[in-house]
Amino acid sequence: MEDRVILLCREGTPIPRYQLSMPQTEFVGAFSCGDEYDKDARRTMKVARLRTVMGDVLPPLWDAQHLQFKNGIGVYTGFEVANPLSNNRRSQTWKVKIAGWRPSMDPD
Repeated sequence: MEDRVILLCREGTPIPRYQLSMPQTEFVGAFSCGDEYDKDARRTMKVARLRTVMGDVLPPLWDAQHLQFKNGIGVYTGFEVANPLSNNRRSQTWKVKIAGWRPSMDPD
């Protein structure tokens, strides 16, 4: 199954709604969100990832916060490391379409 992610921020700035109404690039892979230790922050954080067999499709979403889930679409926000050499971080939000979702899976 392939989950799909649409980025809702560009270089740390939210994409305007009128632009989001147009087709956006979808990144495909297996979505996961779990705890990982960040040695720079010296603490455990929630990290969202979109992976394939080849590795991460997108930079991981560190300190991920689950904002919403409805009709098989979740929204997660956090920050990504834009440049690993300078450790430059910027905000990012993902719209995640979960593969295999059925209406019966939504909570009442």
